Amino acid sequence: MKSSRFRSTYLFAGLFVVLLLFVVFFENEGSDKARKNAKTDKAILSEQQLESLDQVVIKSPEIETVLLTENGTDFTLEDGSVVDRDESSVLLEELIGLSVGTVVSKNKENWQKYGLTDDTQKMLVLSNGEENYLKMYFGNGGNTSTALYARIDGEDEVREVNTQVSRFFAYDAEAWKNKHLVLTDQDDIKELEVRIGEDVWSFSQDSLGSWIWNQDGVTTPIEDVDAVDAYYEGLLAFKATGFAEDGIVVDGAQNFLTFTLSDGMQSVVSIQKTDDDNPLYLASVSGQDTVFTLSSDFSVPLRPLFVDALVEKIKEQSLGEDESSTLEEGSPVASEEVPLEIPTE
Repeated sequence: MKSSRFRSTYLFAGLFVVLLLFVVFFENEGSDKARKNAKTDKAILSEQQLESLDQVVIKSPEIETVLLTENGTDFTLEDGSVVDRDESSVLLEELIGLSVGTVVSKNKENWQKYGLTDDTQKMLVLSNGEENYLKMYFGNGGNTSTALYARIDGEDEVREVNTQVSRFFAYDAEAWKNKHLVLTDQDDIKELEVRIGEDVWSFSQDSLGSWIWNQDGVTTPIEDVDAVDAYYEGLLAFKATGFAEDGIVVDGAQNFLTFTLSDGMQSVVSIQKTDDDNPLYLASVSGQDTVFTLSSDFSVPLRPLFVDALVEKIKEQSLGEDESSTLEEGSPVASEEVPLEIPTE
């Protein structure tokens, strides 16, 4: 009886030890995973480094591009050309999200296996003045569609990094250049005139910042603020399809966007058809030497369709006033007496 009781005690004690080891094992495994993930997700660049960044060098075996910035957000090429703000935004997102990744090899003899030799690797250099914040090399794609094998300058380790900076290594200068025709913030505009062929729309802002439609000497307040904002967002998103060849000029424009700024200066976008047999249009922006090319449907985002609703509203109001006036003038009130005729036999 006593022996049976001891065997039960040993059995429970053994089960307790196995359970304890099981818990400890998974806690350690979870801790290892957490440490690994923390290392993988750790950002390479600090917020302060990104804010003080003044140069980005992006180099592949075929192409080298240098981007300059004074505020860490807006970039230009070395020749002074403005970098497209969409590309700048994506680049910054990738730099902010750039992490140390996961070490997959510590042997430099494996660099060739990962595409990290001098004749195949791509290079990213971020700096401020003479100080390099980061010099990083990128090779072949990793185990996922968004992963690249990479190494940091001065280190033997090869890392697998989740990033999409690879798209930029294929960019030449033209791919970086701005293609937006409207670069002015809405808050800086006091007047806007849109001319598409014979159609003209004129707008201005009053002292309170409300938009007004000016047409044939009549001013109409625009109450639908969201419609105006949506229209202007469309203008800001409006992009050219490419660039014209050197020597091409815009000298016979039939379409214009004229912005009068708060300081009284004007910015004009001029658009003209190339010729009757070519569906492309040419565009230029005052103060810029670049001549852009546009597709034939360029007028779609430029036409202020929200004005159509204003026209309908004005017509309805005018029709209501006319009907009211007609009722007043045609009211059944006799102006003079009409003698009653009594039939006689």
